[in-house]
Amino acid sequence: MVREFCVRVPSGLALYVTVSRKMKRVLSRESLLKIFKCYEHLPGREDAELTILKGHLLVESRIIEYISKKLPNPRGFKNDKFRFAQLLMIARSLCGDNKYANVWQSIDNLNNLRNKLAHELGENEYRDALNKFLEFHFTRFFKGQGDEYKEVHECVVSLYSSMVHLIDDDT
Repeated sequence: MVREFCVRVPSGLALYVTVSRKMKRVLSRESLLKIFKCYEHLPGREDAELTILKGHLLVESRIIEYISKKLPNPRGFKNDKFRFAQLLMIARSLCGDNKYANVWQSIDNLNNLRNKLAHELGENEYRDALNKFLEFHFTRFFKGQGDEYKEVHECVVSLYSSMVHLIDDDT
């Protein structure tokens, strides 16, 4: 059985949560607040490129949190010297659950997309990376809407939420 419910917050933002039999539990209040924070940081206007850049930072913050929670001595972990790809590799290695394989691949695609956006001047390289990111994400998670900004926004929030859920699952 699948149930959907809506959570409203004071700003009027609504988060629709789908709960199925496969979920072990519903996200904690703290995790839901983190997801709301994600919405606050992403641009409200239709700017896919800014959403990619900010989304990359948001997902990175959850990867760092995940790594820190998995380590016996997190104070010894100095993340300021690691690139995103290295952090992703460490987090992926610490995750024993293969059900997150598509999430890790989609995050890797987000990183490639962000790198094309930040370091390549050509529109074609960026478009190719964007199409790969959206196509991979929507063929594995849910159907796209046909609006580039909304799809990018939805993918970023989905990846961020997946990381929050992974952290919640492991605690």
